[in-house]
Amino acid sequence: MTESTDIILLSDLHFSRQYNRFNLTQGLRGPLTFLDILTKSISTSMAGKSKTSNKIPAAIVCTGDITHSGDIIEYQEAQTFFSGLLAKLGLTNKNLLIVPGNHDIRWGVQTNGYDDNEAVTNPSNQAEDNYRN
Repeated sequence: MTESTDIILLSDLHFSRQYNRFNLTQGLRGPLTFLDILTKSISTSMAGKSKTSNKIPAAIVCTGDITHSGDIIEYQEAQTFFSGLLAKLGLTNKNLLIVPGNHDIRWGVQTNGYDDNEAVTNPSNQAEDNYRN
């Protein structure tokens, strides 16, 4: 069996405490989560490959805006999601590439919560910590 060269691309997931868009629908056997639907879709797609190719993707690439506002809880939700996705597909962290986007950093200090429309004039000290950790 040849090694897979297939790459799964995800983008703009926007994990958020405020908007939980990942418990999508009630299925026949209980709630279906975004993770359930995504892994089933990937598995179905990979199952259609020829018998000589691996039915596991080579990598998952997730581009920009993993979180909605760069909050640590949103990163924890993302970590739970990606851990589950990798486990269900039989992959490891070595098969995952994440490219952060503009929402993945809390760029400015805002006194009344996060406001997408507020101009950033002075990045917070926490911005780099959130980005690097």
